[in-house]
Amino acid sequence: MMNPNVSLTEQAKIVTVFGPAIPSTSTSDILSLKGYNKCTFIITSIKTTAVTGSAISLQQSTTVAGAGAKPLGMVQAYRALNAGPAGVTDALTAFAVASNTFTTDTTVSVTDLYVVEVSDTDLDLVNNYDCVALVMGTAVADTLSVIAILWPAKIGQKVPPSAIVD
Repeated sequence: MMNPNVSLTEQAKIVTVFGPAIPSTSTSDILSLKGYNKCTFIITSIKTTAVTGSAISLQQSTTVAGAGAKPLGMVQAYRALNAGPAGVTDALTAFAVASNTFTTDTTVSVTDLYVVEVSDTDLDLVNNYDCVALVMGTAVADTLSVIAILWPAKIGQKVPPSAIVD
């Protein structure tokens, strides 16, 4: 449980890992979970004209440089469609992910929110995989921004440890 008497920035590491940009077979910054139990990717998707959504998946590796990169399974994610300015909802709903990938919605002129959670125990720890990244397929007119929140820190510190170094 998070402590309401301590700031979020003292309990979690917040990192901008991608964008805003239209992905073209893109990978977010690779993050180390050595100092954290979980990583929550928060994705905003802003569409303008005729849209091709971006396929979203996960990748694990043994270093933040991407050594030994391989797919990481994902069976569930969360979304709030049309959640941006003048949107109609802020409620995140869980949805099943097929074949470890989902595609962002293609409704024109709206902003959507997606959340993907990864636990350190989801990684192949037996083979020293302790890093994770979000992989985004090529999109058309779908601008993505991704922020990652790493939490809770395995060792409490006033300033949480870096997530972008091994």
